[in-house]
Amino acid sequence: MKTIVTQYDFIRAFDDMDRSDNFTIEGRKALFDWIEQMDEDCNHETTLDVISLCCEFTEYKDLTEFRSDYPLALNYYFYIDMQDKVELNRAARDEIFATKYPYGYTKAELNLLARDEISDTTVLIPINDKSFIIQNF
Repeated sequence: MKTIVTQYDFIRAFDDMDRSDNFTIEGRKALFDWIEQMDEDCNHETTLDVISLCCEFTEYKDLTEFRSDYPLALNYYFYIDMQDKVELNRAARDEIFATKYPYGYTKAELNLLARDEISDTTVLIPINDKSFIIQNF
C-alpha cells in the first residue's frame, strides 16, 4: 500500500522525526520540489526516508557556511587576482575577501560562480539568493 506525500506531509515528516533542525521550512520545500521533479524526470517513485535525506543532503545559509565545511572546494578563493599568485592562509584570505574580490568580480557574481562550481561537483538545490542545499560529497 502506498501513501501519496504532499509538500505539507513532507515538511511535517521532519518535525515528526525530530529532524526540524536539519532543514528550514523553505529548504524542505525546495528539497520536496527537487525530489518531485527528479521522480517525474526519471519516471520513479521515491520513498520518503527522513533520516536518509538528513544524511544525504545539507542546507547552507550562505557560501561562508559552506566554506567552513569545504574550505578547499572553491578554487577562486586561493588567489587575489591573476597577477598575484601568492597563496594565502585562511585568516589572511578571509580578511582580504571581506573588502576585495578576485578577478574584479562583484560579490553577487562570485556567488553565482561558486554555485556553478559546486554544481559541477554535486547536486545543488537553490533555496534563495544565499541559501542552498547540496547532496553531500
